[in-house]
Amino acid sequence: MWITFILFNIICLIIILKSVLSYLLNIRKLPRGPIPIPFYGNKTPKDVHPGLCQWYSDLRDMYGDIFTVYHGSKPTIVVNGFDTVNELLINNGSIVHTRPESGVLSFLHDGAGLVWNNSSYKTIRKISSIAMKSSIHSSESDINEKLREVLKGFEGCVIDLSNPLKDLVSDNICQLIFGEENKEKFGKIMELHFGSLQLLGVNKVDSIIRLPFLKYLPGFSSNWKESIEYKNKFKGYMGEILQEQTRQFTSDKICENFFDTFIRHRQTQKTNQLGVEDCFATVMQLMLAGMDAVHGSLMWLFLYITIDTSVQQKMIEEIISEIGLETRPRQKHMSSLPYCMAVIYETLRISNVAFTSLPYTNQETVTIKETTIPANSSIIVNLVSINKDPVTFPEPEKFLPDRFVDKDGNLQNITQFAPFSIGRRACLGEAFSKAGIFTAMVTVLQKYELCSVEGEAYETKPMMGFLSTPPPYKLLLKSRTSSTTSQE
Repeated sequence: MWITFILFNIICLIIILKSVLSYLLNIRKLPRGPIPIPFYGNKTPKDVHPGLCQWYSDLRDMYGDIFTVYHGSKPTIVVNGFDTVNELLINNGSIVHTRPESGVLSFLHDGAGLVWNNSSYKTIRKISSIAMKSSIHSSESDINEKLREVLKGFEGCVIDLSNPLKDLVSDNICQLIFGEENKEKFGKIMELHFGSLQLLGVNKVDSIIRLPFLKYLPGFSSNWKESIEYKNKFKGYMGEILQEQTRQFTSDKICENFFDTFIRHRQTQKTNQLGVEDCFATVMQLMLAGMDAVHGSLMWLFLYITIDTSVQQKMIEEIISEIGLETRPRQKHMSSLPYCMAVIYETLRISNVAFTSLPYTNQETVTIKETTIPANSSIIVNLVSINKDPVTFPEPEKFLPDRFVDKDGNLQNITQFAPFSIGRRACLGEAFSKAGIFTAMVTVLQKYELCSVEGEAYETKPMMGFLSTPPPYKLLLKSRTSSTTSQE
């Protein structure tokens, strides 16, 4: 009895020592970084903004543009600076363009869709791009009308714009996916998706993914089963929607939304290459990315121009001069309003709504700036290191739209500016997001002057969370009166 017990403990000790040794040897193969605690990883700041951002900045000062951190037991290689990122994602784009398995979202989306599908991502990007281009043109009038109608009752009032803008963006994404307002289905999808994320958090699914043996232990096994059942319920509902949309689809239909474009591709290609999982996952990814990029950026933009009224004044002067107060803004007007576009660019730069890229993995070993990155590593890009580089953007923490305007007043495209990342798998929604932000921004400014409220604190330090969002704030909508009109 005692001999068996002693032998069991010796075997366990050997296994643990072997695992620790393997763990430490693996560290030596990776780029330098802070030494992790075995199986726990590095002690990281709890908040992303500004905690993790500052931590990455400090590590870059210590270890250079490429370093390794451990979030849990798995290493992540962090790449900083435009030149280094350009060499990684552009010069070595044929090697570094796939996605690794990555936690809860990868689990929830079954490694499929626009973000996680490595075998068919080019096809899904093409389908999504066609849908976005069509949606931009079809939704411009809707954004104008809805925003004017929603804000009409708030003239002369103090308001928090967050909910009206969230509803506006939600309707815009709904139109991108369905092509027409279908709030019931869209609301159910949103409810299921955010409900699943909440459930996965409560059930500690991220821990189970990192340590798979946990799913067999009491407590964890029931949580894992519940999460799988909820995910399948969600996928089942998406499958029903796809079947319904397919039944309603006709070959002569003009495709102006994601579902129609997806269905047409499946029918014309006569292939099962893209399945329900890809449709399900891409819809989720378009929803999340669109909501975060457009809503978050608009909240930051209105905050900054409420604080700096001189910027707002230059914007409205340009709007009155170029298109007037009655013309409904459209994507075609962007080139006529370079300063307004510069304000959008500066907002994207300084806010960094997503402060890192999604993870990449390299298919083979690659050397960047004399630093070797082993094959199949998990790699992320620190976008803050690009967009707040003091060499490219002096005084990077200041809101200065003029940095994007040249001496002739034209919009200046700065190469070292990457709010949507760069490379083969840069964010596909850049044009869609900019168009949505532009249309909403100009529509609001044509009707209202945004004024600060006495006693209201206007903070530009992001709230704690994975995405950069401003603290809640209120402003005064003061109606503009002008006889200036213009015809489209």
